[in-house]
Amino acid sequence: MTAGDIDGMASALGMLPHQHLGVVVLTNMDHDDARNALLFHILDQYLGLPPRHVNGALLALAHQQDATARAEEQKLTAAHEPGAAPLPLKDYTGVYSNPLDGDVRVSLQGGHLVLRRGNPDFTGDLIHWNHDTFRVKLRYRFYNAAFQQYVTFGPGASGKPESLRYYGLPARFVRQAPAGSMSH
Repeated sequence: MTAGDIDGMASALGMLPHQHLGVVVLTNMDHDDARNALLFHILDQYLGLPPRHVNGALLALAHQQDATARAEEQKLTAAHEPGAAPLPLKDYTGVYSNPLDGDVRVSLQGGHLVLRRGNPDFTGDLIHWNHDTFRVKLRYRFYNAAFQQYVTFGPGASGKPESLRYYGLPARFVRQAPAGSMSH
């Protein structure tokens, strides 16, 4: 099973290859876990399993995820160290790439850092949080309210950023050499 959300839409996909069955559930509301309950119900019915009520389990999971997110946000808030970033802001600019997740572009605009990741809705202003970590204040209000995002720049041997990671995600974006530069 897999599921995904994007602005105003949610989906879930369940496959039973040995049964030659695939089920897709699409909704017009993002972050809607009813899609999962519906998917499980369809699969259970197809397999002739007795009915089960997954609503309680999904609600408990949602409460657990909310509690975990609140605890993480409290940790991040406690770690906030106001002040300037340790490096000049221009040192953080560049293109950071991940073979699966694509490019993240960091630029300097109006004296502050701006992060762009593919879809224009994922453009955000970087606010220094602590050390080499910045809070991403997404410009699209819906996403900014729904997601607290942080990125941390990882230094290379030169002490300058050579990678970028989103807090809580495993993907590492590696800084690309500027066009026309020679790398050794």
